[in-house]
Amino acid sequence: MVLSGGQIGELEREGKRLRLMVVPEQNVRGAADELRELTVRATRAGVSRPVPLALLGRASYAARPAMLHDERGELVTYLHVDLADGADVTGFVSRARRAVEGEIAARRLELRAGERVEWTGQLALLAAGERRLKWIIPCVAASMILLLFLLFRSLTETLIVLASVPFGLVGSIWTLFLLGYPLSAPVWVGLLSAVGLAMQTGVVMVVYIDAAFHRRVREGRLTTREDIIAAHAEGTVQRLRPKIMTLTTMAAGLLPLLWAQGAGSEIMRRVAAPMVGGLATSGFLTLEVLPVLYTIWRQSQLRRAQRVGVPIANCIGRSPPWARW
Repeated sequence: MVLSGGQIGELEREGKRLRLMVVPEQNVRGAADELRELTVRATRAGVSRPVPLALLGRASYAARPAMLHDERGELVTYLHVDLADGADVTGFVSRARRAVEGEIAARRLELRAGERVEWTGQLALLAAGERRLKWIIPCVAASMILLLFLLFRSLTETLIVLASVPFGLVGSIWTLFLLGYPLSAPVWVGLLSAVGLAMQTGVVMVVYIDAAFHRRVREGRLTTREDIIAAHAEGTVQRLRPKIMTLTTMAAGLLPLLWAQGAGSEIMRRVAAPMVGGLATSGFLTLEVLPVLYTIWRQSQLRRAQRVGVPIANCIGRSPPWARW
């Protein structure tokens, strides 16, 4: 028997008189012990006496939810899963869903009537982002093609500029692979931005080549394949500095985002990484490949003009505004 609350004497210490009581350790007594000691008043024959609850029943423990959650008018319970940094949420959920469905099919996990398993959280946000990207990507691609066609007034030059898009995506994909970033909504935003930067680089390249080409046509100095190559050399090599300056300024604004810290830095790094990688490869491959494609196209026009016996100016159409530079 453990006595509690009983005074067994007094103690004088440093001029102070203290009462000495017997109190058991907290781990000895629990909530049930305290509940049993509570009393209620019982009246019998006009006499009211305290009666401990221990004489009226037996206290026991029962586990009950501390809080009830509901969603859309239904009771729910949440199982939180924390993934490692850089883990693919979509891949994990697909594997976990197959595992849970397999356990339910094997009857090792039983759901009562009205119960079901739903996957929510970050997965729902990713699914909503993917649904938006399904119509955003075609709209962006169509608008880019339309703007390029309005700029050049030529379907061939538009396709030549679009050829720079795979060059930009090569660097973006390699950068994502080296950094270990899985595909996500921020990464898709970065990839779309990398496509725009690659096209911008291609536009600068084609505009300078076009200006040198049409100037030589007006001067009557374009009669052979070597003349076409010389015009392209003037538009690429001699205009190399503004192209590099364009790439450098864009990269200088994006590189600090790769080592940014603080709130939102993880999202910004995943947006900036494909853009930086796309700039590196699109800048190099655009200088190497686009002039070759442009040369092949202009050489076919020159051959057609020589075969018909007319000046090449009759086969290239009206020169664009920047060709008067």
